[in-house]
Amino acid sequence: MELVVREKTYKILSSLKNREKQYYKVSKTLKGSEGTKKKYIEALIQEGLLKDRRTFEFPRRRFLRLTEKGKKVLELIERIEEILHEV
Repeated sequence: MELVVREKTYKILSSLKNREKQYYKVSKTLKGSEGTKKKYIEALIQEGLLKDRRTFEFPRRRFLRLTEKGKKVLELIERIEEILHEV
């Protein structure tokens, strides 16, 4: 799964570490076109790292949160970061 090694993956997962966030707040922290960001977030959902929830009453909102798999992947990425930065 090539998504794991990308900086965007870490940025998205870590931003959702402690709580659910609105989709647009996660999206606006990323660089790139809206289409590219949407495809990337959708790929993380398809891989089972993120779960989305939508509200249908006005104002309509979309929320993202980590799945258990996403939490485990984030823990592993953080551990790798620790190892890489050990002196």
